[in-house]
Amino acid sequence: MKKILFVILILTGYFLHAQQADNPFYETEKAVEKPKDIPESGENETDRLPGNPPKPVPIDDYIPVLISIAVGMIIYKTYQKKKLLS
Repeated sequence: MKKILFVILILTGYFLHAQQADNPFYETEKAVEKPKDIPESGENETDRLPGNPPKPVPIDDYIPVLISIAVGMIIYKTYQKKKLLS
């Protein structure tokens, strides 16, 4: 039991430490500038410029819930296995 608590404590510390750093790519991003060789008409502008980035994935909001469900399933299966062996 002590080993399980120790492993959970280490994993929690690892995840908390990983969340502290900022994303280094935000610092290096630059705004997209319009190339000078594109004509001013509205026809070709949308074909050559990059599109809008996609919206963020909503699964990030549910990560703690998914981890809790996974731990619950592990405990349930372990309990069932112990019950069958005894």
